[in-house]
Amino acid sequence: MTVIEYGDGAQNPVSARYYSGIKPMPVEVRVVLQNDSIEIREPDGTRIALWDFYLLQRHSYDGHKLIIKWGKKDPFEYLEISDKDFIESLRNSLKDKNLLDGQGISLEWFTFGRITLWIAGLLFVLGLLYYFMVPVLFGFVSDRIPVEWEKRWASQSVSIMVDSSSIDYPKTELVNSIYHQLKHESPYDIRIFVIRDSVVNAFAMPGGILVLHTAILDRMTSYPQLVGLLGHEIAHVEKRHSLKAMVKSMGGLVMIQLLFGGFDIFSGFVLDQLRSFESLAYSRSLEQEADQEAVDFCIKARVNPQGILGLFEILQKVESDQSLSVPGFMRTHPLTEDRTAHASQLIEIKSDAFTPEYHPAMDSLFCELKELY
Repeated sequence: MTVIEYGDGAQNPVSARYYSGIKPMPVEVRVVLQNDSIEIREPDGTRIALWDFYLLQRHSYDGHKLIIKWGKKDPFEYLEISDKDFIESLRNSLKDKNLLDGQGISLEWFTFGRITLWIAGLLFVLGLLYYFMVPVLFGFVSDRIPVEWEKRWASQSVSIMVDSSSIDYPKTELVNSIYHQLKHESPYDIRIFVIRDSVVNAFAMPGGILVLHTAILDRMTSYPQLVGLLGHEIAHVEKRHSLKAMVKSMGGLVMIQLLFGGFDIFSGFVLDQLRSFESLAYSRSLEQEADQEAVDFCIKARVNPQGILGLFEILQKVESDQSLSVPGFMRTHPLTEDRTAHASQLIEIKSDAFTPEYHPAMDSLFCELKELY
């Protein structure tokens, strides 16, 4: 390019890209290098800005393209210039600023990086809010639901979750008889159903419905194991773990409707959700709380709490049997080593001041249960 001098040492305009604002977008402009400033013009010649050299700084230079910025603080204004003669003239005019020394990041990367960091920060904050606040909100919603509503759902859910043709009525009657021997007082009407199923599983639904598969009963060797299982599942009901798991699985939309729209709209969601309730898993903390409640349940009934550890041994053997698929109990109640250690420690601590009793009626009912095939 031939440099043409005119008026007050100014040179002819060259093309550049101009950025300004918090989220700068490129604008095609013409720039003129003057003795102590850079004039920025619209393509039609209208002045946009006049940059004095005092506030001028290099942003980046890759040997071909120079990006300079101007201003006292962020957000700065930027110019992206590729004209070699203009860059060389600017270098000569500002030798003390070393504008062309070293490398720097491009303006596109600078802008993209700022936006990326902002989005990442926002996602991080939202993640923290979700992690800490959502469990609190689910608990708040669950606590607002009256027990009577749970009982009503329980009555409606039996026909959904329990296929009458699969109920083992003799075993159901015997297990309920064993439960009644415990004389447990509950705000819920605990009802237990035994269904014929080869999957080792047991689960509790909101409102007090307990479902035991014959496969888990068939592997038990003593009534304390059954009592430990009942205590664990009843804890899920009475501590509202089952309800919280259901509310969580239904997500934020239902939670908002509950908070602001009342409970009537919730019933339909509950009955639909019960169809997949057997697959809902509890968190480790809820499982440990249920284990602790099961230990207390056994001690209050004067039943040996070692039955809980015996139950865990049965489940671990089933889990390690490669010929079997992962039992349902493991999917919904993940049995970890720390859970077993936690329960064992609780039993050891509480057994110091507790002597279990032998319950001939329960033992007799359990033996009768085992004789049924």
